[in-house]
Amino acid sequence: MASTTDSPSGDAKNAGKKAQNARGLTPLEGRTVLFELIGSADAGEDLKDRRNQTDADGWRETSFKLGEKPGVYHVLAEIEPFPGDEPIRSITFSFVAMDWVLVGVLLATGTLVFVIGVRLLGSGFLLLTSPQAHLPTGPWAQSRARGYIGGMVSGAIFESSSLVVSHLASFANGGLLTAAGAVGMILGANLGGTALPQILSLGIGGLAAPFLLVGTVLFLFPRKAGMNAWAWACLGAGLILTGWSLLDHAAELTSLSRDFKTDVLFGEADPSAAFGRYASRFLACFSLAAGLAFLLRTSNLLVVIAMLLVAHGIVGATTAIPIVLGANIGSAGMVFAVSLRKRREARRIALTNLVFQGLGCLGALALSLVTFDGQSLFSRIIEAISPHRVLGEPSENLAHQVANAHTFFNLLAGLPFLFFSKGLLGIVDRVIPPGTQTQDDIKPYLLDRHLIPVPALALRQAAQEVIYMTQVCRKTVAEAYDSFRYSDLDLSEQVVRREEVLSGLHRDVVNYLVEVCENQLSRRDAVQMEILVTAVNSLARIGQLGERLRELTARKIEEGTAPIEEMDRDLNEVYDLVVAQFANILALLEERDPKTEENAVKMVERFAKFSSRIETQWRQRLETAEGPQSPVAIYVQTIIYQEAFRILFDIASQLAHIAHQMRILSPGGV
Repeated sequence: MASTTDSPSGDAKNAGKKAQNARGLTPLEGRTVLFELIGSADAGEDLKDRRNQTDADGWRETSFKLGEKPGVYHVLAEIEPFPGDEPIRSITFSFVAMDWVLVGVLLATGTLVFVIGVRLLGSGFLLLTSPQAHLPTGPWAQSRARGYIGGMVSGAIFESSSLVVSHLASFANGGLLTAAGAVGMILGANLGGTALPQILSLGIGGLAAPFLLVGTVLFLFPRKAGMNAWAWACLGAGLILTGWSLLDHAAELTSLSRDFKTDVLFGEADPSAAFGRYASRFLACFSLAAGLAFLLRTSNLLVVIAMLLVAHGIVGATTAIPIVLGANIGSAGMVFAVSLRKRREARRIALTNLVFQGLGCLGALALSLVTFDGQSLFSRIIEAISPHRVLGEPSENLAHQVANAHTFFNLLAGLPFLFFSKGLLGIVDRVIPPGTQTQDDIKPYLLDRHLIPVPALALRQAAQEVIYMTQVCRKTVAEAYDSFRYSDLDLSEQVVRREEVLSGLHRDVVNYLVEVCENQLSRRDAVQMEILVTAVNSLARIGQLGERLRELTARKIEEGTAPIEEMDRDLNEVYDLVVAQFANILALLEERDPKTEENAVKMVERFAKFSSRIETQWRQRLETAEGPQSPVAIYVQTIIYQEAFRILFDIASQLAHIAHQMRILSPGGV
């Protein structure tokens, strides 16, 4: 980039002559003009003793190169007097050199590095906190107060409320969490996520290099050392600080341009101006920030940019307020848009966050548009509770003022809903009404792939899918058995559809677990993985056995087989044992209990004894067949009942296999 002085135009020269004539000034011809660079953005350039001669009109047309860097350049022009002349005053010229290409590159690079850094930092801490993965779906979900504190800590750790809400939606998508249990965490996460702008306002950009160095060194450790998570976290922190520095440099260069405010920006949202102008500019900044935050899926980036714009005097603190508000609603809108293809409970969580931010922004907008004495009511409220004056008299750290506004907005907007969460959920349920029981009954959970990098969370979600699969299997067996017992195929019309659901679940869960296996698994996770694989394979076979029992019902009806009271009684007893074993397996999948494991294993012995007794009864029946029925009819009748018993025993065998695997892999209650 070359910055040069330009030769005066003809109009400028004529104007200069008129001014000379009006003042009675005499042009100095043939005088030597000395140029010297007295202030430069590029210390490598030097114009000292650059000499030029004036023409007959006292002008000197010249051009010279100032430097290669954007910035402000100051050139001193002195006229070399003749002997006996009076001293002639020197002239200082100031030039602003802009490089908009460089500004654009810095802005784009800083934005990309910042967003990547937040994602890496979140991934690293997600891996580090995986042993506490049960907290959001357990203790935190049971108490709004604990959830609020836990969400606040999570938002501060992951440096992004959008990321925390996305993970909460993923938990709900896997059946681990409900919207009612997540309200406190959502409100706390939005407050905790404001910690990043607060930290950056302290001016710690110089720590970027140490963080990047530590992160790189930690990656050199063997994977078994377990330092990968810390490496990702340190690299993420370093990239965030690097992005902050790049954006700061871009803002610093942009501040040199006087035309940027008027030609590019909407202008200052000044409460002391006419209401129409103030309101239009306020809403314009709000809408722009909301759109950008929606596309970038982050509010902190827009808040950080607002902080830098204010710190470098590009916009005032009052203009940063609509940017902060728009960033919050925009990022919440994007999280909800991403959740639209997920289960209802996941959509409810994302919509709860959006409604909370929407109502908070509406309140802040209303307060911001109420102005008196050149200040908005919202500004006065924030200023009154802030440790620093946010929108009043200038302070040394203007960026900190914007960070405070962001923090206190989320604090004030969230506290009312913390105590009146039912009203918030009521609005959500009006938008997303509950589905029918039939729809929820047959619809499988969706395994959220965002949790695959964290085995503990992914396996918990897969376990919920297997629990759902077990419940579907139990219903399939129950319907098929009722159909056989009462010789009514209408009672098993859902069996075929359920078997298709089970096949799809089996395929999805197995593929999901294969991807989870690509991570480094702890001993506990490896045990859970093997149990889930065994369970899902056995449950898929049970689904097929349920369909076989339905086909046997069709054969029974076709053959016109009459019921046998004694065998029906034994069959009912076997079925009751199967149902009890289903209950044991469901209990073990939800929570490991040695006593339940023992009951499940002992149930196998009862099935074995029952099977032996039934075999003896079949032989006796065939040997002592009497009555009006033909031997062929008795044989067919016995074969059908025998097949029904065999199917129930096979179902019991598959359930027993799951119970044995649990006991063998974790005899000590791992």
